[in-house]
Amino acid sequence: MVMNKTEYKKLQITEVIKMLENDFKAEFTGDDEGGCLGLELNGFYGELSRRDFGVYFWDTTSLSGNGWNYDEIKRQKDAVALEVEVNESIQSLLNYMRYLEPAE
Repeated sequence: MVMNKTEYKKLQITEVIKMLENDFKAEFTGDDEGGCLGLELNGFYGELSRRDFGVYFWDTTSLSGNGWNYDEIKRQKDAVALEVEVNESIQSLLNYMRYLEPAE
């Protein structure tokens, strides 16, 4: 089966969503905005970019200054670690799918 670029992009999006739902138990929240899909994963809320397939959690924002308690610092570090793990898994999947990429 030969795919054009649009079909290939749709396949990538479908496979990334399936992987997030099956491997990470992600739930898509329905608050989609433009090129992003809202999601919740392990208590962290964020979005999946349809353009570059990156997952970004709101809690990964750097904590600057003093006054952050242990739970807030731990939550931020956990969010960063999960974001890195999820994005590495997505990149592995996309690298695996490269053989389907349409020719120029």
